[in-house]
Amino acid sequence: MQVGLQVRVLDAERRVLAWNRLIGELRGDGRVWPTQALLAEAETSGQAVEVSVAWPALGVHQSLPLPQAIAVEAGQVIQVPFPSWVLAFESDPRPLPGVTVRSSVTVGVATAGRSA
Repeated sequence: MQVGLQVRVLDAERRVLAWNRLIGELRGDGRVWPTQALLAEAETSGQAVEVSVAWPALGVHQSLPLPQAIAVEAGQVIQVPFPSWVLAFESDPRPLPGVTVRSSVTVGVATAGRSA
């Protein structure tokens, strides 16, 4: 399953230097994985030190530090590669209690068709 994300490139004071939308992929491991590197046109000059990844549909966001600062000039198109996941969700470490489905269950038996 894929989800729409907003990625902001931030300086040390958390000012937005550039941003763009990105598609993330859910793989069933509690993480959202980017499908590509982020390309964004810088709106402001500065030193990028982190990215903030937001999933607006859920109202959640996380910030990830960049491996090294990136000098950004207004109007410049920058590329931010992601080496791994961009959002992670923690689960309760205890086992999930079972539930009982309270509805009738119909079991059908398929019949073999004849070919002419």
